[in-house]
Amino acid sequence: KNYVERCINEISRLSDFLMKMREVSDENRLLDIKPIYLKKMIDSVLLRSKDILMKKGLVCESEIEKDVMVSIDEGAFYQILLNLLNNSLRLLSPGKKIRIYIQDIDEYYVKLIFRNDGEPIPEDIIERIFLPLFSTNSKQIGVGLPISLKLMTRMGGTMRVVQPEDGIGVKFVLFIPRYTEHSAA
Repeated sequence: KNYVERCINEISRLSDFLMKMREVSDENRLLDIKPIYLKKMIDSVLLRSKDILMKKGLVCESEIEKDVMVSIDEGAFYQILLNLLNNSLRLLSPGKKIRIYIQDIDEYYVKLIFRNDGEPIPEDIIERIFLPLFSTNSKQIGVGLPISLKLMTRMGGTMRVVQPEDGIGVKFVLFIPRYTEHSAA
């Protein structure tokens, strides 16, 4: 009985893995890129995640004072935020904090920072963090961050992970295309 349960769990895990790999490689999936208010989008994700954050004893703060309009696919960006949030939920201990804020806005991009105050990522791992199938957790498949990067790139932006200046935690930097009259044309 135990063996059959393990087999079923592995089959389920493999099925999930194959579906996620299909998402990563699906260049033909059309994105619905349109103007979206960034603060409103982030607030929506955090509101939906409020209960699980409280249950885990984590604090998540959106420090975006002024809303800015970006050109993104709402579903794809939602998935990116959930991937980052889920990674933080899995890795952070109670009492830790997640901060989401805008660091810079120029004519073309909004630089969004997603940061937590957990353990920093070792330098040798940072170089591999966006590689498909790379994970430091044996229970994870290792496709969330590669999917996120691919989606950001397909929307005309990018993302990277950097060591925070103070050496505390993990810092993801997302360069999100800003909505302009030119991007609407």
